[in-house]
Amino acid sequence: MRRLTHRDKEGRACWRAELLADDTGEAGALILETVADYEDRLEKIDSIRTGRHPKAVVAAAPDGSITEYPSVKDAARAVGVHPGQISVACINGKPLKGYIWDYGGSGHD
Repeated sequence: MRRLTHRDKEGRACWRAELLADDTGEAGALILETVADYEDRLEKIDSIRTGRHPKAVVAAAPDGSITEYPSVKDAARAVGVHPGQISVACINGKPLKGYIWDYGGSGHD
């Protein structure tokens, strides 16, 4: 019974009809408790997501020129490969698309 059924177009919580029809006040308490639990879970998810920081990468060309990218994703987009390939190239040191790749800044994090 403590279940959020869905959110409407404006993002408002929609609850089961039997909870909303309860006039004893117990349903309201259940809804408030459920919303609080839900918000706690959202905060936890947000803290996990914001804990990630993009890793800067450096591409060294054979002619000695260096190109720095703010993230693996940006580097992958620039050279036309999957971000995982850039990460592997940073770790194993093998050339990818003619560049030697490494993580920028403090090396391997």
